[in-house]
Amino acid sequence: MAMRDPSSRRATAATTAVSSARSGSWLHSRLYAWFGAASALAIGASGSVARADEASKEPAASGAAADVKTVDAAELKAAPSDQPPADQAEWEREKATRRSGVTIGLQGNIGLGMASGYPLDLKKIGRASYYTQTSVGLGAMGIFWVGVSLKDWLAFGVGASIDGLLAGDKSGWGPGGLFRIEGFPLWPLGGIGKEIGATFDAGASAISVQQKDHENNLIDGGAASYLGGGVFYEGIRFWHVSSGPGVYAGYMWSDTVRHGTVSLSYRLTFYSGSAVPEKKKVSARR
Repeated sequence: MAMRDPSSRRATAATTAVSSARSGSWLHSRLYAWFGAASALAIGASGSVARADEASKEPAASGAAADVKTVDAAELKAAPSDQPPADQAEWEREKATRRSGVTIGLQGNIGLGMASGYPLDLKKIGRASYYTQTSVGLGAMGIFWVGVSLKDWLAFGVGASIDGLLAGDKSGWGPGGLFRIEGFPLWPLGGIGKEIGATFDAGASAISVQQKDHENNLIDGGAASYLGGGVFYEGIRFWHVSSGPGVYAGYMWSDTVRHGTVSLSYRLTFYSGSAVPEKKKVSARR
């Protein structure tokens, strides 16, 4: 085996070192390039995320400002005002000028009436020998009620009544309870139309009719159904009280009684929210 020259070995070693050095430099440059590209991508991504965060914060801030503005507008709308809501019905927006609040009324009727029927006894009901009919006589009735006036032209109430009849040698009376509705249908016409009203009563009543010098009831209505109604004028006013005349009719019925009246009436009604009538001003002539 031939021996290499030392100088050739040194040349070969130098060539190998140079190649290694070149290979290391290329590897380092590649690593640096990859690292730089990765850094650039990371920085770019961070910038995009930061811009996205800022963009998302801006609408939130705008929304917060809008909320503040909305709250301010709501507060302004909620501010007290004398004007009623625009979506409220016209009849609800009208302020009471004549009648409102609690009502307390008293009405007296006097007129003509008659009754017919049987005693309140199952053995006598429907038998002709026990049937009684009075002649037309003097009928009287009193009604007391308490209620509320919802509008100038509408009121409701509950009350009690007492009914009496005097016809020849027969007479009778009885208590009752009723529900009352009052309206003023001519209110829109103004003037006297505001003082003309109509009333309707429904409830239960009773009447017992006896003959003079007889203890037993000839007619006993028990708890009979009752309907009544009338027309009235209440333009006579003082303080919170309105009064005036009217006409009224009532009728009660059951298995043992038929009783009707037609009468003239006069009523007094207190309205807690009634407008006190103004005093007429008399101007002195110069």
